[in-house]
Amino acid sequence: MDDLRVESKRGTILRAAAAAFREFGVRKTSMEDIATRAGMSRSALYMHYRNKTDIQTSLRQMQSEALVSSVRCALESEGSLAKRLSRAFLAQAGLKPARTGVGKTGAWRGGLDDPVAAPDRQVLSAVYADWLAAEASKGRVALSKSPDHIAETVLDALDGLIRGAADPVDLKARLETLALLIGHGVSARDGPD
Repeated sequence: MDDLRVESKRGTILRAAAAAFREFGVRKTSMEDIATRAGMSRSALYMHYRNKTDIQTSLRQMQSEALVSSVRCALESEGSLAKRLSRAFLAQAGLKPARTGVGKTGAWRGGLDDPVAAPDRQVLSAVYADWLAAEASKGRVALSKSPDHIAETVLDALDGLIRGAADPVDLKARLETLALLIGHGVSARDGPD
């Protein structure tokens, strides 16, 4: 019971910190700001986190886990390879695959260069590689290179598109194009090309 209560309070603190960081920026946010938003005293906050860096580390981990989970769920969802890849790429870029318009999880800054939201590249690479290997074992994809090599190449391409897009609409279109290219490129085929 105590572990659940501690985790609940830590979650409240992290949500409060994320809101304060968005509003004031990380540098201008104080521990007092976070404590107030979390509905606790500053001394109570220090019982859970040593300092703002400790909070940022926990927030980064929580957001990274959520992002990796979103990418994994998108890859394991229903639909064509291209559709599943598109959903995964949009999740990784922080875009929501809306039917009309483009929803972004934060203000557009020309790419996701925010270290708070950046997941571990090795973890994402493993998610894509494991998915490709599973799809190959089911005969849905034909891989000319190892799943690890393809996953790293996909991440390099995504990094370039995310950093180079003019705005969320441009990025969404480019990610969908990349998903189509990769989806068609790895689709299992009957007979030679």
